[in-house]
Parts: sequence; structure tokens; C-alpha cells
Amino acid sequence: MNSPAIVSILDHRNLGVIEAFVRDNPGTGVLTPSRGPANTSLAPLVATTALRRMRSLFTRRGGGADGEVTLRRALRFFYDRLFSRAESGSSLSRLKAVLGSDEWLRFAADRGWSGDEMATIITERAQKDLPVIAAAISSLERFERTHTLRLVIVNEDFTPVPRAVVLWARERGIPTLHLSHALTICQPSTVHGRIMSDVLAVFGPRAAEDYLDEDAETFAPLIRVTGNPAWDVYPPMITQRDALRAELAARHGCSPSSQWVMFATAWDGNQTAFSDEAVFGRTLRSFLEACKALVEAGRNIEIVVKDRPPNREFGRARLAEIAREVGADHLPIVYDLGDIAKWVVAADVVVSVSSNVSIEALLASTPAVNLATAEYAAMYPMFDAESGIVEVEAHELAAALERILNDAGYRDQLRSEMRRSAPRYNLGFDGTATERVVKLMEELALPDA
Repeated sequence: MNSPAIVSILDHRNLGVIEAFVRDNPGTGVLTPSRGPANTSLAPLVATTALRRMRSLFTRRGGGADGEVTLRRALRFFYDRLFSRAESGSSLSRLKAVLGSDEWLRFAADRGWSGDEMATIITERAQKDLPVIAAAISSLERFERTHTLRLVIVNEDFTPVPRAVVLWARERGIPTLHLSHALTICQPSTVHGRIMSDVLAVFGPRAAEDYLDEDAETFAPLIRVTGNPAWDVYPPMITQRDALRAELAARHGCSPSSQWVMFATAWDGNQTAFSDEAVFGRTLRSFLEACKALVEAGRNIEIVVKDRPPNREFGRARLAEIAREVGADHLPIVYDLGDIAKWVVAADVVVSVSSNVSIEALLASTPAVNLATAEYAAMYPMFDAESGIVEVEAHELAAALERILNDAGYRDQLRSEMRRSAPRYNLGFDGTATERVVKLMEELALPDA
């Protein structure tokens, strides 16, 4: 009899969900990419620290009797490579035949498209995506020969590989769960306008509202409010605020007596026509200009730029370049790629760009400023007026930071609004979202035999 297993394409911050599920369901295998969440294939795999720790945990507890985490470094066997290459090549040939047909040209013309230009765009995209998708499907089919797949859980089903995995599972009657990777705070559109998985788990009532406004009859049965497992770290961390601040001060040479202003850098995934590839540099420039104005006005601050690990080489160099351009290169600036949760808890104010970082600050009762950009401001306000999150444009940022840092009564008002808003953005906020998601996984999963 095949052993039970699940397929997981989750961000590293959600791996606690998998660990808890396997603990509660002894003998369960896990097929997972260990090289990042959404855009990687299920093979080849490179083990992350978190997954190595999980593998060690299960090995110590009985040599796999309590579960196994399959880090399939060899999952994409030579046969799989040849098979997936042949499959994707065959699919590309069929696609090119269709895109070269008179029927396609008529179809495109009816919609006002240039058939040749659209064919080129579609073919280029397919050449990039199909080999990776074919490799993922090959991995799944090999794994399915020796395991009974009970559930597929992903952090998003919008990008090519997770979407293909979800559709593959649904064709086979395997339940699928989309655990949101972020709290959506805008009207769902384009790829976000559909729920591909059987169930969408969202963080709080706020995340469900836009879907329900769009089509309550369709979306209400598919949405479950669970809270965000990745944010379970905040309740205990808040009680250690002083200790975390001392730890970060010692590590980065910050002055504990200064006021810490942290900026979470912006990144654009080029997912929509509103994309702005220059958003990183443009918003970082606005932040540094505001900080320079604060220092020149006599404010004693520590400037912290929290960047994303994949941005390591580009981010540090771009920061130095912009600092020189705005005349802030003489200021001490901490550039860090580490745990953002620690900075969110320890900082005196957090600045981010239309980001869930503002919500994390809200949960930590750390004053937060959303730096609005023209692209997002043209579509919608990001946060409720009474959320406690301050929204400003670039030219207003320095004044907003000065008021927050200087006015204790104003800070208390913002924190009070944040505490009232917290349950709307993250259910419970009691550190038990992981338990709720695991319960939902067990509810959805097929029997283990």
C-alpha cells in the first residue's frame, strides 16, 4: 500500500504549518521545493535550513515513523529531465502550429490584436514556463507512484508552476488549499480575480471583503478565515521588544537611545500593467530624503533599510548610489537582509510601500507609514482611515515621520487604532493561526489510505 503524503509549495515563513501537520499525521510524506516558494520547480531541490531542521526532527523521533520530509535533491532524475524536455518540446510544437494557423489570425483580428505580435509574446512565455512546469508534473507523477497524495497546499496559485500543480491535482480529485501569501487589500483583478484552488484561506475579514464585493455568491463558499501562520511569531515577540532592540543594537551598532526609522524596500514583480520597475530606487530615494531632512532638523535617528535577500548585490550598491545622490552618504545607515519581524517590533516607526509590512507593524503596535505611489494611489486607498496606518505621498513623508517621532500623544492614538483594527486584518492575533490552518488541512485532506 502506498504511504500517505501531501504536496507543499509554501514560503519558508509557513513551514511551521507543514511541521505541525506531519506531527499530527504520523507517517505522512511531504513533496516540496526547498529552494523558494512560488516560481521554482519541484525539482531540482536545494535544502533550506528550516527543512533540514524538520528532517532532523523527524529522524530523531523514530527514523521517519513520525513522518518524512522528502527533500528530493534527486527527484528530477535523468529520466525526468529527458521526459519533461520532450513533453515541453512537443507542447511548444503544437502551440506554434496553432499560432501559425489562419484560425488564430482570425481570432486575433476579431479582438483587435496583431496575430503575429501576440504569437511571439505567447511563444516566448511558453518557452520559459513549459520546461519548468513539465519538470514539476514529472516530479509529481513519479512521487504519486509510491504515495497516496492527500492534499496540495500552496501560498499562491497565480504564477505558472503552482497554478499547474493545483490544476494537475484537481484533475485527479486531490484537494487543493491556497493559503494566502499576503493579505490582499485591493479589488481582485486579472489573475487574482479567480480562485483556482478548492479553498482560499485568508488572514482576516478584511482580506475577504474585496472578493465578496466582487462576487459574494461565487467566492463566499471558497473562502475561509484562518489568520496568518507566519504572523504567529508576533504575540510572543512583542513581549520581548526591549530584548530584541538590544540584540539588534549590538549586532548592527545602533544606538538604543536613538529613534529607529526602518524602511522595508519595495519590489515590483511585473505582474500587471501598473508595474514600475524603478519603484525600488524611487521610493528608497524618497525615504532617504525624508531622513536627511529629519537629521538636518536636529532629530536623532537611526536609519535602517531592510531589504530582501535576493536583492543582496543590487540593493546595497543602489543604496550607496542613492545616498550619494541625495547627500545622505555621511549618515550612518544600517542595511540588513535578516528577519524583518525583529525590526518591525524593535523600530520606532516603520515605512513601507503598499505592503503587508504595514499590517505587521499594525499587529506589533509599531507606528507605520504607508508611502503611497502614483500607481497604487490611482487605483485605491490601501488601508482604512481608522486602521492606525498613516498614508502619505513622498513630499509628505518627512513631516509625517517628524510628527510620529515627536508627538507621544499622536503615537498613542495610532497604537490605539491599531489594536482595535488588528482582529480585522488577522483573525485572533493570538498565535494560533497555525493550528487553524492545520485543522483546515485535515478537514480537506483525503483519507490517508
